[in-house]
Amino acid sequence: MKTRLLTFALVLTCVIKTLGQEDFRTIINSPVVKNKIKFNVLNDQLEFSLDDDTYKPLPKSLKLQGKSNSIILNSTFINPLKYKISLEYKQINDELEVAATEYLSQISTTLLSIGTTSSGSIMSGGRTSGATIKPVNVTLKNKHMIELFSFLYSFNNDFFIDEPVHDKLLNAMKRINNTGEKTAIDYYNMMFVNLWKMKSYESMDNTFETNKNLKSKIDSILKSKKDSIANLKSEFEAFKFNNFIADEVQKSNVYGIIGTKIKNVEDDFTSFEKTIGELKVKYEKMSSKFEEIIKNTYKEKEKETRIGNIAFEKGKVNETTVYITYYDFDTKTKSLKEKEKKQYVIQLRKYKKFIPVVSSGILYTDVSFKTFGTATNAMGETIIEEGNSVENEIAIGAYLNFYLNNGWNTPLFFQLGIGPSKERPLLFGGIGVNLASKLSFSTGLIYTWQPNLTELKVGDVVTGTTAIDNDIQYRFANKPNFYIGLTYNLTK
Repeated sequence: MKTRLLTFALVLTCVIKTLGQEDFRTIINSPVVKNKIKFNVLNDQLEFSLDDDTYKPLPKSLKLQGKSNSIILNSTFINPLKYKISLEYKQINDELEVAATEYLSQISTTLLSIGTTSSGSIMSGGRTSGATIKPVNVTLKNKHMIELFSFLYSFNNDFFIDEPVHDKLLNAMKRINNTGEKTAIDYYNMMFVNLWKMKSYESMDNTFETNKNLKSKIDSILKSKKDSIANLKSEFEAFKFNNFIADEVQKSNVYGIIGTKIKNVEDDFTSFEKTIGELKVKYEKMSSKFEEIIKNTYKEKEKETRIGNIAFEKGKVNETTVYITYYDFDTKTKSLKEKEKKQYVIQLRKYKKFIPVVSSGILYTDVSFKTFGTATNAMGETIIEEGNSVENEIAIGAYLNFYLNNGWNTPLFFQLGIGPSKERPLLFGGIGVNLASKLSFSTGLIYTWQPNLTELKVGDVVTGTTAIDNDIQYRFANKPNFYIGLTYNLTK
């Protein structure tokens, strides 16, 4: 009952969340900028271009997607006696990201609430329905390690208590975190700023010495992360050498999940290392310009003026207000007088190949649940018999759809979801297509937990239905069923 209530609560939460979400189609249809937004003024009209010199009038509100980790804002030459462009930045929550994160958190809570019934499919002699889960106090700072901990803890709640080699694996998992990534990027940003602020020959030595120290700190962060990953892999090998899992299928499942999560961590580090590498190349390219300046005695001239820079932060949307102030020049007093000020809003989010959207809907399934009852044999004894299956054809679902961000009018998506049933939660995954502005169609595979007799079997003599109820355990059914779903997004 608890699991069913949690599942209903998740569906209800998804319905509420979709009311505040931005329509994903406005994101898919928004222009993509690779590196640079450039401004120009023509006949008192503020114009913009994306990555090239093809200018358009800047609308009052503009939504863009950025492909790089940061987007630079430049301008052509603008006479400061006539115009001034100024920027105001703020970050707002990405409603789609927030909803997706909360969805995954709630679905994890729902699945963990199944407790002993869900572990029967991967554990030989799994916990009985009366077992007590021992809490483990642990702080993990990486989403992949959190997911791995949840899996291992649901596999066996004594996993991190009974075995020293498991404790070492947990300590290795704790060392995996993302705390140094923003710091390293901030250090590079400081190095860029230091170069940018350089005003004289006299300040060069101090600036490059400061940046050298910052670069050393960045290298230390990279080394620490590499060492942490190497330690995690080493403890995984030690775990495999000293494992307690006898069943080969269980062992393969556990090893596969751990290996996948380690691979996820390595992929994230590779992406971070690539980002740092790109920053390094850009920094070396920029710092080399000072060598060229020294050689050429400041002969090089910029054709564009840097007026700003937008860096992306996970889960956030950047909103930049662009102000253009128009001036009159007083020839007598040689002073400027403001005559007009206009403002424009540019909303910029990080481009993603797939856009996560939480939604809800209905689905048709061919799922049915086994039942067990009692009958009387020829000797008048009460025996177990298998009853009629309980059909569960129509269900409501809480979906997490990943829409392909390719600009199509009918975007495709991958779908994950959970829904309540008459017995246990329904887990499903499939593919779909957006048919209209808010309506989507999907189909795929659906999984659930089935009741099974453990010590007893059909035909055994029992005292009554209580004995049957006490013997039944729900185990995850490896054979999937099919579903057809309809999703309606109650977005803005």
